[in-house]
Amino acid sequence: MREKISKTLAAAAGSIVLFATMAGKVLAQSSSDYLYSTTSDAASSAVFGGFTLVWCCVALVGLAVWLGVTYWVYKDAKKNNPEQAMLWTLVTLVAGVVGLIVYLLAGRKKA
Repeated sequence: MREKISKTLAAAAGSIVLFATMAGKVLAQSSSDYLYSTTSDAASSAVFGGFTLVWCCVALVGLAVWLGVTYWVYKDAKKNNPEQAMLWTLVTLVAGVVGLIVYLLAGRKKA
């Protein structure tokens, strides 16, 4: 099981690196296609492209964390409350952090 998780994490990390590389190439190519009237125009475009790339990476990491939490809720609910495991998974997937809090407060059976 740990080997499967580590392979999945390695594939996700590889995908993020590939995305960042491709986004960087697209941004570099698009910025070289235009003629800038001043160097400040070129610099502001490069800064904007850099911020765009950073926010895309942040969004991908957030998506990975969100899916990871959803998977954890599924595994935990299947262990603690197998009848409603899929329900809590969908609640967490749709509602995000609010769904996780509701699951932790109401969904887990007390020991």
